[in-house]
Amino acid sequence: MVVFLLASGCQQDHEPLVHSVYVWQQQWSPALATRVGEAREHVDAFMVLAALVDLGHEAARLQLIQVDWGALARTGRPTWAVLRAHVLKDLDTESGLERATESLADAAREASAKAQTAGLALRGIQIDYDCPTEGLADYVHLMMRLRTRLPELAWSITALPDWLRQPEMVALVREIDHFVLQAHSLEKPRSINDTSPLCDPQQTSVWVKHASWLDRPFLVALPTYGYRMFYSAQGEFIGLAAEGNEETYAARERQVFADPQEMAGLVQRLNAAPPPHCRGVTWFRLPVEGDRLNWSWPVLRQVMSGQSPPLDLHVEVRTPAANLHEIWLANNSGYQTSKPIRIPVDLIHADLQSFDALNYFTAETNAVGEVVAFLGPASKPGPPIMVAWLRLKPEMEDGTSPLKTGSVEIIH
Repeated sequence: MVVFLLASGCQQDHEPLVHSVYVWQQQWSPALATRVGEAREHVDAFMVLAALVDLGHEAARLQLIQVDWGALARTGRPTWAVLRAHVLKDLDTESGLERATESLADAAREASAKAQTAGLALRGIQIDYDCPTEGLADYVHLMMRLRTRLPELAWSITALPDWLRQPEMVALVREIDHFVLQAHSLEKPRSINDTSPLCDPQQTSVWVKHASWLDRPFLVALPTYGYRMFYSAQGEFIGLAAEGNEETYAARERQVFADPQEMAGLVQRLNAAPPPHCRGVTWFRLPVEGDRLNWSWPVLRQVMSGQSPPLDLHVEVRTPAANLHEIWLANNSGYQTSKPIRIPVDLIHADLQSFDALNYFTAETNAVGEVVAFLGPASKPGPPIMVAWLRLKPEMEDGTSPLKTGSVEIIH
């Protein structure tokens, strides 16, 4: 396994890309500590959420995460403490700049001290701040002060793709040891039919090329997670839910997930021709048991190795009563796809008396109004869900169901 150092200097020819992972949970559980221990054999480093900083109020708000630094120390893997800054106010003023510097420096000192007590020497501190593009010059001044205030620490930042063509970005990356190109985001959808992905592999390749021109070490952050998107009955976007607040309901819903097959293909291309200065990939985020909007851990392991996990969707017809036939869908994969699916149906010499589609599925009819398929979202991994029920007459003479289904089709 490649040692994840991210020191200055260029990547050697044909050196395999490293894989790190974000540990982004705000509450550490025994299951999370166990998963961190399991992950040590598969990842080269950990990026751990250590504090939340919000300077959008009169009094600075600092929330320190109670990280199990001992669990991380036992992995023997390099660890970066991540400070998530929601709002850094008035960086264009001396008082605002100093306030941000002190708040972040205090959080960095606290994280470093707690890690040290647990036997872990942090590899460095990463600032995760979605700085407005027009404020990048002020961000440069902030990183200069942090390096001066805590010169014993290595520093990193997350970078938005919009920054890559800004002249201030050249100065900004000179103040850090490496940066993380955040290639995943979700734009506000215009309607329920807007299917923008969390990560576009082709666009990511363009961004990586631009990042290479900065002549500094960097990682590419790729997603493993998903969102639930909520819409009104008219299809207007209402809001979204991430892991932890997914028990929200609206008239209509659509789920958006990172596509493991697309991400595996991107990993294959990066491995085949590593871009200059690109040290590897960091995954957002480490899956744990019970996650409902994230890949499973086996799927992430496959994708990190460049293997494309198969999507295993199985359809079953059940007949719980005379003339009543149900279509059930099971997802035997370790992930959920955002792409809609189509389940073809064939009514063999039977008349459709009534039917209904469930779980956000709708019926597709042909030119003469006959039901030929059901369209909808792929189910989550786990127990089967009912897609539709149909009342058909008459029954087949041999007792078999007059309802037949075809193989599940992915709609691209």
